[in-house]
Amino acid sequence: MATTVGGFILDAMAWAQRGTARLWRLVAGSPFESAVVLLAVLYVSLRLSGSSYALALNLLGDNTSPAFGTARAIRNDEWSVMTPLFQAAVNNHFHETNATSFYDETLRSFIGLPLLNWGLVFKPFVVPFFLVSPALAYSFYWGANAALMLVGWSVLLRTLGFSRTVAAFTSALLYLSPFVQAWSGPGPQLSLFPWIVLVVVRIRSPGVLAGALAVLVPAWCISLFYLPGLPPLAFLAIALCLAFRPEVFRLQRLVPALAGVGVGLAITITYLSPVFEAFSNSVYPGSRWVDGGGLSAWRVASQLLPGTTTEGFTNLVAPNICEAATVATWVPLLAFFAVDWRRVRAGYRDDAALRADVRRAGILGAAWAVLTLWQLLPIVPLSYLLGWGLSPEARTVFASGTLLLLLGACCIDRLPLRLTALRLTGFAAVVVLGWLVASLDLQPTDALKVRDELLVLPLVVGVIGFVLALGPKSGQLARSIILVTALVPAIAWAAFNPLQDTRVIFRKPDTRITRELDRLAATREDGAIAVGEIPDAILNGVGYRSVTHVIVTPNPELFRSFFPGMREERFNRIFNRFAHVSLTARPRPFVVQSDLIALPIRTMSRYAATKQSAR
Repeated sequence: MATTVGGFILDAMAWAQRGTARLWRLVAGSPFESAVVLLAVLYVSLRLSGSSYALALNLLGDNTSPAFGTARAIRNDEWSVMTPLFQAAVNNHFHETNATSFYDETLRSFIGLPLLNWGLVFKPFVVPFFLVSPALAYSFYWGANAALMLVGWSVLLRTLGFSRTVAAFTSALLYLSPFVQAWSGPGPQLSLFPWIVLVVVRIRSPGVLAGALAVLVPAWCISLFYLPGLPPLAFLAIALCLAFRPEVFRLQRLVPALAGVGVGLAITITYLSPVFEAFSNSVYPGSRWVDGGGLSAWRVASQLLPGTTTEGFTNLVAPNICEAATVATWVPLLAFFAVDWRRVRAGYRDDAALRADVRRAGILGAAWAVLTLWQLLPIVPLSYLLGWGLSPEARTVFASGTLLLLLGACCIDRLPLRLTALRLTGFAAVVVLGWLVASLDLQPTDALKVRDELLVLPLVVGVIGFVLALGPKSGQLARSIILVTALVPAIAWAAFNPLQDTRVIFRKPDTRITRELDRLAATREDGAIAVGEIPDAILNGVGYRSVTHVIVTPNPELFRSFFPGMREERFNRIFNRFAHVSLTARPRPFVVQSDLIALPIRTMSRYAATKQSAR
């Protein structure tokens, strides 16, 4: 018996040693990815998120602040819509009908909430809601999205032939880009995208490829179905495959890939068919279509000249900082000045590998040029041919910016480099010129002040001194200098979103305001209240049957009983839309803006308690 136990212990020790050795090899071979996973585990263990929900708590009388950073009011579609809907799903015990809502609307929508229906199989980010506390599960939702984007892009770029260093830095630059951070970090649409491309370029077996896509595509779409984001991302995927894996378009690879995507889309359509039908028949956003040409030249230029269209986290173009944000990095411009074009020309004819790298860069550049031209000019055929008409121009800047970043990364990774003081001075001159023009054209005053776009110059001046002292640099050292120079200014955007403890999100605050709301709700048997001071889905998120709400999936019938005598055409025009529902003192309901409607508080007081009725 002792011999048996001793043998078992020795076998267990040997197994542990082999496992430790494999883990160490994995970490040593993928240090960036391993660091990301470790940070994600720490992030979730601390119950953190990037939510600005502290602003909702403040409206409820709770003075809670984020653990780090500042909650952003501009992110109201997160802190007053998405996060409260997650709360509502928890409060409804994950049932599809929102029984805690004044409207009893469905929670099945383009937001992949944790719901007890068959779609849960394709919602990996919300499965923990059924296993652990809501606070821990919601932290996982945020942490997993960030980690999957960072790891996914790094692994994908390494698979496409990028060096480990360039892949890691490029992944970090994408994640830290103003566009990603200004939209509260990557949601499922951005975090799962690199994994879909990775499956296409890496899996050789036709059956496995089709099966993997049949599962991954609906997981991608059902977790967050944002239609305007799909056509530009599909174009980005095609461009990547054309540039780095053209064999994907051979029939033996293309047919199973298309079959898997087709099955995945069929699953998506089956699950979201009620949502699609509601949106297609809606006034907003169902009729939205664009022909191109709606993006300003400055927003395009900002992808080459970071900081020109924003000052800190303030927008200088577009209605707000989220709309002004792009994938803005210094990598493309640095690559232009760092590549040794003389050596490229000299070796192009005789070096097949160099010709292949130039071809790859050319495809990325051509794809960027086509998308950018459509952004600047109304090229109607492209709207139909590539589906871009479904995507407002501002929603395509992630794809165009990623193409431009990958073009720069490809050049510094694959082409010969030569960093000299003269080349770096040329780069600095372009930066200063961009600053001068932006200061005169975009800034509120013509006063020349040190602004965000100049933050890269101290690094460049330091590199110029280094090069003057030690001579021109090339190869890996030049590559590292470029990447660090681009990354350091980009880190500032990491502070855009706060670090918010999720435990306070799923705990109803006990404040003077919530106690008043409790007393108001108690005046009616159904607990319905009509309070205009707290907008969107915040009140429903903490459990109130509130008239103020957000109807994510358009359904005008939800309002029929409140306005039975209204003419059908007017009724449909007002209520058949994605709608933030507010209250007004005016006697009739009306559309405030495309996604905001106002209901007369006098009418709604018949169906819900108001502060006036409680007096």
